Amino acid sequence: MSTLDHPARLRALLAAVDAGDLEGALAFYHPDYHDHDASESRQGNHKAALRDGFARFYACFRDTRHSLDDVIAQGDKVAARVSVEARHTAELFGIPPSGELIHNDSIIIYRFENGLIRERWCRERRTTREVLERR
Repeated sequence: MSTLDHPARLRALLAAVDAGDLEGALAFYHPDYHDHDASESRQGNHKAALRDGFARFYACFRDTRHSLDDVIAQGDKVAARVSVEARHTAELFGIPPSGELIHNDSIIIYRFENGLIRERWCRERRTTREVLERR
């Protein structure tokens, strides 16, 4: 797969996430996926933890919209500045739902293998908990 295909795959992944398509989103990840920066909302560094993290996200947020603000691809890696907004509709981390749109952004590096995301490194501006606590 050429480097030019990786950003398109990333856009398709975010479209699946925004559509609430758990299985569609997971299909973009390699079976041996490794997350180097697992967080409180995404505990563990393997595909099962990713499934749990997505399920938790879908249970607590609606009206999700991701945008790729910058994308740089080289070889098997894609670096992206990703923004997200979503409506907080259920309790998370003991924080009751606000019904408000929350916003966050991250810089993420993805490494692809055979067209699938094999590894991920992420730096969020704020954790999900910090975003919810600061509304």
